[in-house]
Amino acid sequence: MTIDKPSDGQAPWWLDALAVRLVRHSPLLGRLRLSLMETREELLARGRIDADRRIACPGGAVLDAWVLRSRARGPARGAVLFIHGLWDSKAYMFGCAQRAAARGFDAVLVDLRAHGLSTGRYVTFGACETPDLLRVMDCLEREGLIAGPRLVVGFSMGGGIAVQYAAADPACRGLVALAPVAAADLIMRRMLRIMCPLLSEPVLRAAVARAGQMAGFDPATVSAIRAAAGIRFPAVVIHGRLDLTVPPSHGRAVFDALGGPKELVRPWAPHGTVLMGREEWIARRLVAMAEHRGAQCRKE
Repeated sequence: MTIDKPSDGQAPWWLDALAVRLVRHSPLLGRLRLSLMETREELLARGRIDADRRIACPGGAVLDAWVLRSRARGPARGAVLFIHGLWDSKAYMFGCAQRAAARGFDAVLVDLRAHGLSTGRYVTFGACETPDLLRVMDCLEREGLIAGPRLVVGFSMGGGIAVQYAAADPACRGLVALAPVAAADLIMRRMLRIMCPLLSEPVLRAAVARAGQMAGFDPATVSAIRAAAGIRFPAVVIHGRLDLTVPPSHGRAVFDALGGPKELVRPWAPHGTVLMGREEWIARRLVAMAEHRGAQCRKE
């Protein structure tokens, strides 16, 4: 038995209940991860971060950001933006940011809207997050906290957003996308299928569309695949073969769409461990991108 789309006269309360699960998510997990670290005052005092900013973005969200300045001698190689996944916070990417800073980059960690210590009501899978992040990076650059070409690293939903950000920022010169979400409507439909396997195709479409109405965006237009086609600089896609959360087909679709030098890495790893143990490797790839050595067209 499947659950079908209601007639026009039927109350859509349950459709709203499905839709809200797609775009309203609790920030508690990300805040818990942050709480396991030192306080921001302690991080600043010990020099583990060099700046802590709250930046107002389009649409009213205020994003919480940390900056780690380059730990190497001489001018920074550039600035790397690190983007976490759904339900998480900037704490998830902290180790990766430390490795990048040690390699000579300024590193920026941001809580996405409706995550961590940032404000905001809805998740939009890149529709609002991309201009948010452009605003953050521009503000930090004007303040003199970051300099040079920009690169971006993102995981899961953050991987899909990283692709969209990379395509939108003229200053971006490199991309690392870990287990990226290929498109908003694809992952939203998958989330619904996991929550309610008996939903019919019309209900899936209606719930995704309703979620977009709630959050003020069109899921059909939010696509890392579409954004990837405009990227001409080096990019690396890493997607675990055992990923049951964001299927490997998402990463492959993004990789196939990329228009510049590119590399696809497919470890035998599930979703949650694709970053584990790869922080230094990612830092080295960022150095190669910054030095214009690019990515190799390799599939593993």
